[in-house]
Amino acid sequence: MASFGFAFLEAFDISAGAFEPDFIDRFGDWFLLVSVLAIAVVLGIAFLLFRRAQSSRETADRA
Repeated sequence: MASFGFAFLEAFDISAGAFEPDFIDRFGDWFLLVSVLAIAVVLGIAFLLFRRAQSSRETADRA
């Protein structure tokens, strides 16, 4: 079923999952690192908040 869908998209020259941003010509390839760094920061904050919530839950369970 999925292969039929991708073949259909290929027949109409539509590439699924291809991402070609226009700002690369303007800012350069290094600008893609901004999104990678943003993802890393958000993931780090989420990890810290998860650990903090987990430790507070363990403290509440002991009481």
